[in-house]
Amino acid sequence: MTSESFGWNVENIVYLELLRRKKHQQFDIYYFREGFEIDFVLCNNNKVLELIQVTTDIESPKTLKREMNALLKGAEKTNCMNLTLMSFRETQQHTFEDKIINEISVIDWLCEGYE
Repeated sequence: MTSESFGWNVENIVYLELLRRKKHQQFDIYYFREGFEIDFVLCNNNKVLELIQVTTDIESPKTLKREMNALLKGAEKTNCMNLTLMSFRETQQHTFEDKIINEISVIDWLCEGYE
């Protein structure tokens, strides 16, 4: 399996879990692309509630910068400040341009509620 296909598989797993978790709520899940991309845009009643990026290679400074910049640009376009980066690292917070980006472990997030 290539790293690219692994990344797509992780995004698909996150998407399916988002659908499962949000199925009883009035959520819509979109993909955003406008010179940059946001993997998941969670909306309710036409209001953007959360922007989520999923990455498998966050150790590369180039990748980290790309993912963070996409979330920051997405925040500007959608006026959403709930920014999440899912990775395979430990959960932590980053502050960029006075915005907080919550980095959470994909594994921990997937296991929530199954303990």
